[in-house]
Amino acid sequence: MVSSMLNFVICLIKHLFLKKNITILSRLQ
Repeated sequence: MVSSMLNFVICLIKHLFLKKNITILSRLQ
C-alpha cells in the first residue's frame, strides 16, 4: 500500500515537472 502511494506521488511530481518544462519551453520559443 505504501509503495503504491509512493508511486502515485512520483508520477504526480513527474507530470507537474513535465508540464512546467513544457510551459517554459513554449515561452522561450
